[in-house]
Amino acid sequence: MKTLFSFVRNGFLAGTLFLAGCSGGGRTADGRTVYAFAERDTITLSELFGTREVRRLRLQAPDSVPAAAEGSILRLAAGRPVVCEPFGAGQGVWLFDEDGRYIGPVGRVGRGPGEYVIPMNALVSPGADTLYVFDGATRRILTYLLPERTFCGDTPYPFNALFTHIDRAGNFVWYLSAAGRNAEPFETLVTTRPDGTLLGQATPVEQLDRYSGAWQVLTLFHDAPGGVMAHHQFQPEFFSAPGSEPRIGELRFENHAFAPASYAWERADFRETWRKSPFVQYYDLLETADRMYVRFGAGEKRYFGIYDKSRDRGVYCEASRIGDDLGVGGIPWMSGVDGDRFFGRMSDPETMASEVVWL
Repeated sequence: MKTLFSFVRNGFLAGTLFLAGCSGGGRTADGRTVYAFAERDTITLSELFGTREVRRLRLQAPDSVPAAAEGSILRLAAGRPVVCEPFGAGQGVWLFDEDGRYIGPVGRVGRGPGEYVIPMNALVSPGADTLYVFDGATRRILTYLLPERTFCGDTPYPFNALFTHIDRAGNFVWYLSAAGRNAEPFETLVTTRPDGTLLGQATPVEQLDRYSGAWQVLTLFHDAPGGVMAHHQFQPEFFSAPGSEPRIGELRFENHAFAPASYAWERADFRETWRKSPFVQYYDLLETADRMYVRFGAGEKRYFGIYDKSRDRGVYCEASRIGDDLGVGGIPWMSGVDGDRFFGRMSDPETMASEVVWL
């Protein structure tokens, strides 16, 4: 039997992408709908994304700005790419214009006014006129005007939080880690104004096992048709942030399972066993009105998939078996949603040039 990747959701909008050979969905005991991604042995990028259209933007690469690494963060500010490099030789935040021309750095590494030590994240306001840089070392939020890159001040983190997102109203959505709090309910999502004023909080999930509390629990925040969505990396659940349309879902794999509560992570050979196991190490989820994009790791392999909401069908494939028939140069590391398309980044290993790619 082919591996299935299942995803539970409450009412998505219809789309148009057709993916043949995929299994249908079902329902859980509580009536929620299950959506399945069927594994393919091989597939091409055009089949996976259901498109022959690729938009590419090459970023000018001055000596001070290396090609965007896989771990870099890519944002769009009114069409202007923003690249945030938390670590390495290219550490910093860099702004480009709509044509890919390098404009300049946003702030710089240091401990003075307008400077950051470790730029862990960079987020753009809904109006694309403000950039917030999150310094993981000083735990402060630095604010800059765009496109001028003018420093406007900084504020401390209101919580011991890991990641955040800015919703359509310009409020911050914080994720509070559950690490170390096993079998307890907790306020996972908190919404504040940029100055830290509390607006709302929610407890959509409960820490269910020691495994997911033993590791740094990560989430990916993204805009979705129903509002801001977030999901646990090590528990198959995703949900809306406070103030968004209520949606709680569940992710399931048949052959690539999430680690059970009994998984023996205390064992000395845990990491070696983990690398060979079918357990999901992480997963990312992005969606437009008609499609959903998934990326996940199991063992030492990566998998990518697209789900067609109009047909309740999806497909995914192991990365090394995805053919590049679009001439992109590989599989773009998708970073977000721009209208009805996913966008990501690529870097040429020979020229070290970086590109933004839309599919």
